[in-house]
Amino acid sequence: MAAAGPLTSLALGALFLGGWYVTGAETEQALPITVFWLGWMNIILGVFNLVPAFPMDGGRVFRSTIWLISGSYDRATSVAGWTGRGFAWLLIGTGALAIAGVEMMGELNAFNGLWFVLIGLFLENGARQSLLQNRYLNALREYDAGDLMVADPPVVDLDISVASLARGVLELNPRICYFVEEQGSLAGIVSAYQMRAIPEALWDETTAGQAMVPKAQLRATRPDRPVSEVLIEMEQEDLLHMAVVTDGRVIGVIGRDRILGVLRQAGLLSRKA
Repeated sequence: MAAAGPLTSLALGALFLGGWYVTGAETEQALPITVFWLGWMNIILGVFNLVPAFPMDGGRVFRSTIWLISGSYDRATSVAGWTGRGFAWLLIGTGALAIAGVEMMGELNAFNGLWFVLIGLFLENGARQSLLQNRYLNALREYDAGDLMVADPPVVDLDISVASLARGVLELNPRICYFVEEQGSLAGIVSAYQMRAIPEALWDETTAGQAMVPKAQLRATRPDRPVSEVLIEMEQEDLLHMAVVTDGRVIGVIGRDRILGVLRQAGLLSRKA
């Protein structure tokens, strides 16, 4: 799949150049010139994207190859990430020399050098973030959702006030979470995050039903699901909590802040993150 993008660019380039050639290879009229440049730009883009510099498509192909050979996704990501950073530093260094006026090969001047630096910075940031994400996944690999969930949170009624749930409790348990029930069925959850989002002056007049995350907005996961997968889904869906379900019964809830807490303990996130 990673190779599909560059191969598509190469195919389009060949198609445009082929059309230009078949129609007479004119270079004096606007339309043929446009087709000619579209062909070469697609080919250049395809070749550039095939460079094994992660996170570009070529870097992803390179990682897949290393993964196939080594059998280790972690090692493949590390090799591809550091290769991508090395290529990015090479671009940045080359661009800096061109900007400084050092004689370089071809038509590389200060303007082109600036583009080299910008592209290099983009690639370096992407590769560094990929390596960091891989460290996150490694730190979380030993945990399942059931290990970090709040098991069987206390059950409260829809009409109970936030003041009754929060005062004197948040200080003792900053990760407190409640199941909110309506006529014996799960209606939603309300956690410390939702309670803190309400000004304390309004706690007495705000009910759990008003503050909760409704059941319809909750996503569920299995207790044996890797926490790394849970965090990725939470980030993609912008979720703060997921219900943990087994045999159709909610047995707990896992919060994104609890997962991030593991990363903080591992020294991978700052306390403010």
